[in-house]
Amino acid sequence: MESYQERVVEELVALNYKIIALRDFLPSECFASLDQDEQFRLMEQLYHMQEYGKILQERVNAWLAV
Repeated sequence: MESYQERVVEELVALNYKIIALRDFLPSECFASLDQDEQFRLMEQLYHMQEYGKILQERVNAWLAV
């Protein structure tokens, strides 16, 4: 695996940890105490992080298929 590919895999792993942490935060009391605009921004952030993760995963899958 090329070094840039290894960096993408590392980025995907780190992103997945962040996605899990944010997903775990959403049902918390702390999240519920935030105003609705901030709650929306965090949910929007999670959505885009997940979409970004899908793209990174597709890239990794393409490299592994070769």
